[in-house]
Amino acid sequence: EYSSFHNYLRVFTKDTIIYEPDSCYYIKYRIYEDHSELTEARWSGKGLNTSKDIYLPSYVDGKPMTIIAEKAWGGYSGNSYRFGNGGIITINIPSTVIEIGDEAFASLWSVCYITFSESSSLKKIGEGAFMSCYTLRNIELPETVEEIGAKCFAANNSYGFKKVVLSPKLKSIPDNAFSSCTRLEVCVIPDSVTYIGKLAFSGCTNYSVNFPPNLKEIGEYAYSGTKTSGNRKFPETLTKIGKYAFYNCKISSVTIPKSLKILNESVFSGCENLTTVTMNDSLQRIGNNAFGDCTKLAKIKLPGTITYIGANAFRRTLLTEISIPSSVRTIGKAAFRQCDSLRSVDLPEKMENIPDELFYNCYSLTSIKIPNTVRSIGESAFYNCRLDSIDLPDSLRTIGGSAFVGARVNTLVIPSGITSVGKEAFRTGYLNELILETSEYLSLENVFGSSTYFPQNLFVPFELKSKYDNIGHGIVKGNIYGYDPDGIKNISANQYYAFRNKATGQYLQLSASGETESALVEKDDMRFSPGTRIRLLESGTVNKYYMVVQNVNDPMLGTLNYKGGSSFIDHEAYRIWNVLVDGQYIAVDDNGNYTKTSDGDLINASWYISPITEFELKMISGNDGKSYAATYLPFDVQTVDNTKLYVAVESNDKTVKLEEITNGKLRNSKGALVVNEEGEETVVLQITSRAQAPSTNLFKGSFVDAYNGSSDSDYYVLDYTEENGIGFYLPETPVVKANVAYLPY
Repeated sequence: EYSSFHNYLRVFTKDTIIYEPDSCYYIKYRIYEDHSELTEARWSGKGLNTSKDIYLPSYVDGKPMTIIAEKAWGGYSGNSYRFGNGGIITINIPSTVIEIGDEAFASLWSVCYITFSESSSLKKIGEGAFMSCYTLRNIELPETVEEIGAKCFAANNSYGFKKVVLSPKLKSIPDNAFSSCTRLEVCVIPDSVTYIGKLAFSGCTNYSVNFPPNLKEIGEYAYSGTKTSGNRKFPETLTKIGKYAFYNCKISSVTIPKSLKILNESVFSGCENLTTVTMNDSLQRIGNNAFGDCTKLAKIKLPGTITYIGANAFRRTLLTEISIPSSVRTIGKAAFRQCDSLRSVDLPEKMENIPDELFYNCYSLTSIKIPNTVRSIGESAFYNCRLDSIDLPDSLRTIGGSAFVGARVNTLVIPSGITSVGKEAFRTGYLNELILETSEYLSLENVFGSSTYFPQNLFVPFELKSKYDNIGHGIVKGNIYGYDPDGIKNISANQYYAFRNKATGQYLQLSASGETESALVEKDDMRFSPGTRIRLLESGTVNKYYMVVQNVNDPMLGTLNYKGGSSFIDHEAYRIWNVLVDGQYIAVDDNGNYTKTSDGDLINASWYISPITEFELKMISGNDGKSYAATYLPFDVQTVDNTKLYVAVESNDKTVKLEEITNGKLRNSKGALVVNEEGEETVVLQITSRAQAPSTNLFKGSFVDAYNGSSDSDYYVLDYTEENGIGFYLPETPVVKANVAYLPY
């Protein structure tokens, strides 16, 4: 080992040693049989000239200088490992150097440039080799470099360190390679790079990322805190992005490639400028906090391949609506916490558990449909959501504490399967009626928080009323009522039912002879009329609780329709129902008097008018601005608005005399000309209550589309079949039969 400790700089050029007495550096090196190695360089501290450029020797004692050893010029062992505050210095790396060791130039002061010979042989640069060089400026690596170590250029934050050009032979950028290089703006990454390590560009606040085309993996925190902005479309080769990879970036738009199946934890969290995310149709998992605190993200479409959404995944985003596909099996805690613009949510159909704080503080969320597979609702799941209705499914078993704090529901129904309700689950000042359908006693102590939030009225099954009466003062402000939970709950086809009067507790019966024998009776005296049949109808309107009342002996079509606006309580056992028969309103007053009127709302009764069943008729435009159709109907109909009916009363070989029906009602089995004064393409006809043919009225509320026409030249005929009932069908033959209406498709 050859060592010299002179108070001057030895400048080596090839095999020549030149001494400069006004310099103040010394160099230490080791000589082997076939090469030499620079092991140490120091500043003597004599205060002499420190601004001289440094030229390292290509050869020492005839041996090529191939290695600059670990911490040869730098390191973190103290000030003695650093150059002094001199002028601008350039260190020239000779062509013979193959390897630069770990921290070889780390923590140097005053060194501004590192240059390499044009015929450089450099292949490897060690860990932290140029880390924390406080005055280092732009650097371009030789094309021969195949490997750079972790933290190679980390913490170089001088104003001049803005650009780095990497070697085209590099395959990876290691962990922390450029972390905290706050002035770095450009890094030229070769196409050969497939891996970018952990924290590689973390804290590079002026750096905007560019992805090499063959990139396969991005490490954790790789680009966290960078300037990365605009639209970023990842290469299709990418299979993994580590957690926090783009944490707190300025990115505004992201396109996820099909090659990526998992978005890891917090991968885009804190990207406050992110507004658009385009997901592929193969993505399976969205990790915890993946888009948390992306405060401008207002819209996202989740693909049908997603199975997992992690905790806080979309916390504090600007989402206004979200549709969670049925493929999702797990949603983590607080996934949509504090999404205060969220108004609409579609939960997955087979969801079983709503986790804690799922919609915590989503105060724009006023309604939600809970799937009928949900078994548990976690703590604070809907905390401070201003829900104006809560429809709990029969599958539900447990409700966590503070689950619905702040809801604005007036009436709440607790399904029969619920076994526990947590502390302050329904702390709200809006609850008027609470209805329990549970067959077993359910403890309600602490459910409402304090008496300020107690419901006004409590409704419980008859057999449990005495138990709740004993503790009534601790769970309800007003009264406790008992009711029959099976009053309207179990409606089956072809069974007979009566309807309970909400005020008197009496029952309405419709007898076999229809309107004249209806009566109010007490429960013990109630008999089920042998001719009255009731079935459910999907109405497709706001008034969704439609029923059809049908009498087999006198085919009467009537409807019972929930009249929500004036109901005593919004529950099946306490609904106000409308009854319509023969175009008139049936009302039974509280004295038991049955009547028919043209305005049911004038009767002080529990049953009022219902909208009658309607259907649309296709019209043909006439030259006079009116529209026309010919029709034949096997049931009574009545016109609506500006529509008139004309029937043939006389005919000869040349003319047919038509007469207008003045009351707008066409009896069954009559042919008619339908004329609309406004020229509408379709008009609405109402089916009146007495349809005498066929013997069993199977009309379903609109025509049965039993035939899929192939062109506008096809025609329908209104007919009746045993299989499908009344509807429009393709004619069996091309022969036009009498008294049959044909309508263009």
